[in-house]
Amino acid sequence: MMSEKPELEGQATLRFNLDGDIYPLDWGNEKVNPDSLISIPLPSVDQALHAFNAVHFYLGQIYRLFDEDFGAQIQHFYKRRAAGEMAYSRMWFIQLLLILAFGKAFSSRTRTDESPPGSKIFVHAMSLMPNQTFTGKDSLTVIETLALTSLYLYAIDHREGAHSHIGQAIRLAQIEGLHTQLPENELGTLTVTRCRNIWWTLYIIDRQISSALGLPMTVQDFDISALVDVPGTGTHNLTLGLQVRLSQMMSSILRKIFKTEKTHLGRFLDLTSEILQAMAGLAEEIENIFPAGFQVTNDTMPHAMRHVILLYHQVRDATLTLSLKVKWISFQNFGISDVPEQSA
Repeated sequence: MMSEKPELEGQATLRFNLDGDIYPLDWGNEKVNPDSLISIPLPSVDQALHAFNAVHFYLGQIYRLFDEDFGAQIQHFYKRRAAGEMAYSRMWFIQLLLILAFGKAFSSRTRTDESPPGSKIFVHAMSLMPNQTFTGKDSLTVIETLALTSLYLYAIDHREGAHSHIGQAIRLAQIEGLHTQLPENELGTLTVTRCRNIWWTLYIIDRQISSALGLPMTVQDFDISALVDVPGTGTHNLTLGLQVRLSQMMSSILRKIFKTEKTHLGRFLDLTSEILQAMAGLAEEIENIFPAGFQVTNDTMPHAMRHVILLYHQVRDATLTLSLKVKWISFQNFGISDVPEQSA
């Protein structure tokens, strides 16, 4: 959505922007009484379901941040609302507003110079957000809502706010034990699956935002015992596993290679070799899950596959800088001061 502003379309018009400069948003003066939620204007149930379907298509294949039956929950909510009743909690209602905001963004065909699509609904949702977030019985909904907030803020270049919200979501998830291997015999398969999906979605978002800001990852891999790949799962879950491993690879590169301390050349070469071998294995795994692999055109590529391959190329580009750094170190060791310029 950052490139939707007309003056940002061409390279010649790009300018340096600080965090949040592209689309300034302020919800500090938009406070709403939580007791009046039933009177807040909403689109029709058909429009709400259309927005949810758009979000499910564009986000649901990549991030797991709402129940599979959320569409049915929307219909139930509207029926109860028509009867003058509030069927769901405040945090669920905020989650609904965020999904409507994303749906507006995905389905919008018009551009505006002042605000991103869906921003009015988003500001309304943020005005309902409590100052202190307590999970209570709605713990998973609260975590999902914070993650959706982070994604929207990141999409409109509010990266600091996005990092803050995803960090809060991860902390709450850790309190609930989502980073651990939860017992299915006690909690049930559906609950454990939902918790696992939420945790690894938070993990992927955190890696993406933290690396974009040049910050340490919020949680380290050695603190996580939640399963990534579950035996007997379908392609949808295998795709999530691929995203997790690519995110792990990116964080490994940032942590081991791009650091302030000087690394001995031998150790650096060993780390680089390990990373390149792992990348080759991931490329083979992508080919196994998606038979068309990297040969399919953009028009016929499944949405989930497109995201995985883009993520793969992001990690691959990071590994390309490793080979350039090896050459640069080699030139230094041989006392060559003028390093030849690398061709594209």
